[in-house]
Amino acid sequence: MALFSAQVFKEGHGEKWSNRYIIEASGLAAAVACHGPIVEGELSVHKSTVTITAIRISDLNPATDQFVVVPYNSAGLVTATADILPLFNTCRIDVEVEGFGRPSRKYYRLPLAEDEQDDGVLSSVTGTAVADMVTQMITDVDTAGGGDGELVDPDGQSWISATHFTKVQMRQLHRRRRRSLA
Repeated sequence: MALFSAQVFKEGHGEKWSNRYIIEASGLAAAVACHGPIVEGELSVHKSTVTITAIRISDLNPATDQFVVVPYNSAGLVTATADILPLFNTCRIDVEVEGFGRPSRKYYRLPLAEDEQDDGVLSSVTGTAVADMVTQMITDVDTAGGGDGELVDPDGQSWISATHFTKVQMRQLHRRRRRSLA
């Protein structure tokens, strides 16, 4: 079994960003078969002002150029009921993994609306919905891959279940790499 990266590309509110998942599968075709539940899950929690443009599934070997890009161009399914917070406000999800080590962490830029938080504390309805989506995604990816694909952390430890962090999290939009001084 090999590890594959599934990167979901999104855009909205004049910005672009992505979330990456690691899939353990027997090959690239098996990993590609697992992409549907990932995109469907993300669409179910993102606002209609966010478009999931594509998902790119690739191996993690920098020496190869094996990848598949599946275009989506689909808007999120949630309608905002209040003003949108700045995009650096995110919902943090902690995912329990099998074995030893720390949990995996995902930050979802839904974006959050003003009524989904109170003084920096995330609404339990929103947090629970996102955590439930990730937990369901874990099961659905395994089913979609016919038992030949599962979500794992970068060390290959299987994802078990997800919970949400109660406070709104700040997550920068772009990580800029520092130039080498050499």
